[in-house]
Amino acid sequence: MSDGPEPNLLAAAKGALPYLPGLAGAALSMMFGENLTARGKAMSLAIGVASALFVAPGVAEILRLIWPGGAVPPGMLSFVGFACGLFGMTACAGLMQWVAKWAQNPLGMVKFKFGPLDIDGGRG
Repeated sequence: MSDGPEPNLLAAAKGALPYLPGLAGAALSMMFGENLTARGKAMSLAIGVASALFVAPGVAEILRLIWPGGAVPPGMLSFVGFACGLFGMTACAGLMQWVAKWAQNPLGMVKFKFGPLDIDGGRG
Protein backbone atom coordinates (compact mmCIF):
# COMPACT_ATOMS: atom_id res chain seq x y z
CA MET A 1 0.00 0.00 0.00
CA SER A 2 1.16 3.49 -0.76
CA ASP A 3 0.53 6.54 1.32
CA GLY A 4 0.15 8.99 -1.60
CA PRO A 5 -1.93 8.99 -4.76
CA GLU A 6 -1.02 6.72 -7.62
CA PRO A 7 1.80 8.19 -9.74
CA ASN A 8 -0.18 7.62 -12.95
CA LEU A 9 -3.19 9.49 -11.56
CA LEU A 10 -0.97 12.35 -10.42
CA ALA A 11 0.69 12.54 -13.83
CA ALA A 12 -2.69 12.55 -15.57
CA ALA A 13 -3.95 15.34 -13.30
CA LYS A 14 -0.79 17.35 -13.98
CA GLY A 15 -1.23 16.83 -17.73
CA ALA A 16 -4.87 17.99 -17.61
CA LEU A 17 -4.08 21.15 -15.65
CA PRO A 18 -3.37 23.39 -18.71
CA TYR A 19 -6.79 22.52 -20.16
CA LEU A 20 -8.81 23.54 -17.10
CA PRO A 21 -9.21 27.22 -18.15
CA GLY A 22 -10.65 26.12 -21.51
CA LEU A 23 -13.03 23.73 -19.81
CA ALA A 24 -14.06 26.50 -17.40
CA GLY A 25 -14.71 28.84 -20.33
CA ALA A 26 -16.84 26.23 -22.05
CA ALA A 27 -18.81 25.54 -18.87
CA LEU A 28 -19.28 29.27 -18.18
CA SER A 29 -20.81 29.85 -21.58
CA MET A 30 -23.62 27.39 -20.76
CA MET A 31 -25.56 30.41 -19.53
CA PHE A 32 -25.79 31.70 -23.12
CA GLY A 33 -27.69 28.67 -24.42
CA GLU A 34 -31.01 29.15 -22.65
CA ASN A 35 -33.11 27.84 -25.54
CA LEU A 36 -31.10 24.67 -26.09
CA THR A 37 -32.25 21.17 -25.23
CA ALA A 38 -30.12 18.90 -23.05
CA ARG A 39 -28.68 17.30 -26.19
CA GLY A 40 -27.92 20.75 -27.62
CA LYS A 41 -26.17 21.81 -24.42
CA ALA A 42 -24.11 18.61 -24.38
CA MET A 43 -23.13 19.17 -28.02
CA SER A 44 -22.30 22.80 -27.31
CA LEU A 45 -20.14 21.80 -24.34
CA ALA A 46 -18.32 19.24 -26.48
CA ILE A 47 -17.62 21.87 -29.15
CA GLY A 48 -16.39 24.33 -26.51
CA VAL A 49 -14.03 21.78 -25.00
CA ALA A 50 -12.82 20.73 -28.46
CA SER A 51 -12.11 24.34 -29.38
CA ALA A 52 -10.19 24.77 -26.11
CA LEU A 53 -8.17 21.63 -26.86
CA PHE A 54 -7.55 22.09 -30.57
CA VAL A 55 -8.01 25.79 -31.44
CA ALA A 56 -6.35 27.31 -28.36
CA PRO A 57 -2.88 25.80 -29.08
CA GLY A 58 -2.95 27.29 -32.58
CA VAL A 59 -4.01 30.68 -31.26
CA ALA A 60 -1.27 30.44 -28.62
CA GLU A 61 1.35 29.75 -31.31
CA ILE A 62 0.18 32.77 -33.30
CA LEU A 63 0.35 34.80 -30.10
CA ARG A 64 3.92 33.60 -29.53
CA LEU A 65 4.88 34.83 -33.00
CA ILE A 66 3.58 38.35 -32.42
CA TRP A 67 4.36 38.70 -28.70
CA PRO A 68 7.34 41.00 -27.99
CA GLY A 69 10.32 38.81 -27.14
CA GLY A 70 8.39 35.62 -27.98
CA ALA A 71 7.91 34.62 -24.34
CA VAL A 72 4.17 34.68 -23.65
CA PRO A 73 3.26 34.75 -19.94
CA PRO A 74 1.57 31.53 -18.71
CA GLY A 75 -1.43 33.53 -17.53
CA MET A 76 -2.01 34.76 -21.07
CA LEU A 77 -1.91 31.20 -22.39
CA SER A 78 -4.50 30.20 -19.80
CA PHE A 79 -6.65 33.12 -20.93
CA VAL A 80 -6.36 31.97 -24.56
CA GLY A 81 -7.65 28.52 -23.57
CA PHE A 82 -10.46 30.05 -21.53
CA ALA A 83 -11.48 32.43 -24.33
CA CYS A 84 -11.40 29.72 -27.00
CA GLY A 85 -13.60 27.46 -24.88
CA LEU A 86 -15.99 30.29 -24.08
CA PHE A 87 -16.35 31.66 -27.61
CA GLY A 88 -16.36 28.23 -29.26
CA MET A 89 -19.24 27.09 -27.13
CA THR A 90 -21.14 30.37 -27.39
CA ALA A 91 -20.84 30.30 -31.18
CA CYS A 92 -22.01 26.69 -31.20
CA ALA A 93 -25.02 27.57 -29.02
CA GLY A 94 -26.04 30.31 -31.43
CA LEU A 95 -25.52 28.02 -34.39
CA MET A 96 -27.58 25.25 -32.76
CA GLN A 97 -30.45 27.70 -32.14
CA TRP A 98 -30.29 28.86 -35.76
CA VAL A 99 -30.29 25.26 -37.02
CA ALA A 100 -33.31 24.44 -34.84
CA LYS A 101 -35.16 27.47 -36.22
CA TRP A 102 -34.18 26.58 -39.78
CA ALA A 103 -35.26 22.96 -39.31
CA GLN A 104 -38.82 24.06 -38.49
CA ASN A 105 -39.14 25.96 -41.79
CA PRO A 106 -36.19 25.36 -44.17
CA LEU A 107 -37.57 27.65 -46.87
CA GLY A 108 -38.44 30.41 -44.39
CA MET A 109 -35.07 32.06 -44.91
CA VAL A 110 -35.19 31.96 -48.71
CA LYS A 111 -35.96 35.29 -50.32
CA PHE A 112 -35.90 35.52 -54.08
CA LYS A 113 -37.30 38.05 -56.50
CA PHE A 114 -37.00 37.78 -60.25
CA GLY A 115 -39.35 39.99 -62.19
CA PRO A 116 -42.93 39.07 -61.26
CA LEU A 117 -41.73 35.98 -59.34
CA ASP A 118 -41.48 36.74 -55.63
CA ILE A 119 -40.53 34.01 -53.17
CA ASP A 120 -40.42 35.23 -49.60
CA GLY A 121 -40.10 32.00 -47.64
CA GLY A 122 -43.79 31.37 -47.12
CA ARG A 123 -44.62 34.69 -45.50
CA GLY A 124 -47.74 35.76 -47.38
